[in-house]
Amino acid sequence: MKITEEKGEIIFMILQGGQVKYLRFEDWNWPWLIHGFSTRWGGSSPKEYRQLNMAGREDNPSNIRKNRALFLREIGLINPRIFMGEQVHGTEIKLVSKGSSPIKKDTDGLLTRESKNVLMAFFADCVPLFLVVPELKTVGIIHAGWKGTAKKIAFSAVEILCRNFEIEPDKIQVGLGPSIGSCCYEVGDEVAGEFSEKEIISRPGNKKYFLDLTLANIIQLEDAGVPSANIGRSGFCTSCNPHLFYSHRRDRGKTGRMAGLIAII
Repeated sequence: MKITEEKGEIIFMILQGGQVKYLRFEDWNWPWLIHGFSTRWGGSSPKEYRQLNMAGREDNPSNIRKNRALFLREIGLINPRIFMGEQVHGTEIKLVSKGSSPIKKDTDGLLTRESKNVLMAFFADCVPLFLVVPELKTVGIIHAGWKGTAKKIAFSAVEILCRNFEIEPDKIQVGLGPSIGSCCYEVGDEVAGEFSEKEIISRPGNKKYFLDLTLANIIQLEDAGVPSANIGRSGFCTSCNPHLFYSHRRDRGKTGRMAGLIAII
């Protein structure tokens, strides 16, 4: 199944696997790159975590380990060196090397230019940002919820890439994965006040506000100098697609997590 958008932006497509299904950017075909975003199809978790739950404290840890192994094997990674952030909805972004700790404390973004370092993050409505610098074989993954977005984590990611690797922002490619859409993400006055009029859809008739979290991150990327032609989005709303995705908002907190990963092989 393939999802297209009217604007002709980069898109995700579902890839059929042996036991699981996952998403990847159709046009990101660099031979040294592995990346993907899991769906909820094909794993071992029961009940509300059905099936391919990749993280969380409520599900059985054994189920999560099995699910991760299935996803990694399907995507072509056997016994990989995995690095994860201890996601806290902040703006901390860490550079990863093979000697690094596998879990980065208080971290919502990971970057690497070393091969065989698998960067993984977990999502259930927040925006996954996949970053690639093709000329340098450098990659990253960012977890951007409303708090991190309000603190401009996407802008910071571009700054850190440019500063540490001495590149211009127009060398960076960014893909934004499935997240909750403005169709479903109702927010109160406090959250709405953190964002611009462009990023908030006002519904005056019923005094409700809806946040376009994906657009907010795209604006930050463009403000940081990434050309709009280098930015793609998935077109999927996690809340609108219960057959594909977990959603913290839709399921009122009792739900699983998808995983995004990116690596240089």
